[in-house]
Amino acid sequence: MNALIFLALQTLKKPSEAARSILLLNLSKEAIWTALFLIIVLNAAFYTLMNLLFPLTAELAFLKLSTGSYIAVSTGLTVLFALFLSLTGRWMGGEGRFQPLLILLIWLQAVQLVLQVAVVALTLLTPLLGSLLGLGGNLLLLFVLLLMVTW
Repeated sequence: MNALIFLALQTLKKPSEAARSILLLNLSKEAIWTALFLIIVLNAAFYTLMNLLFPLTAELAFLKLSTGSYIAVSTGLTVLFALFLSLTGRWMGGEGRFQPLLILLIWLQAVQLVLQVAVVALTLLTPLLGSLLGLGGNLLLLFVLLLMVTW
């Protein structure tokens, strides 16, 4: 558990080193796909909980997805984004391999899930601070993604 916390902190402080550490694990294809589906299901469960805690208004009700739809959309978008990044990386002269990029996206989704839990907990206490943490954290994770895929 301490190793995961250290890796999460390293992801935020030194993303390129964290990316190297993650990719040096040499995960099998089965482990990668299992991790993808695990993080997608955990995100879907949290999405469902958030819909219960913070229901959408009638005007935004069309944005609400069922849990199954959320899983399908999230899985598809993650795989397509990894494919897009790998093709773009090759097009720009880099290596751009699909599986390493998918591994990094899975890890960032895990870090983002922890961030979302913190945001919801803080939002229940003080909504303004929770909103600021959510905005700042997501911007930070976007920056981390850029640093991880360009190393």
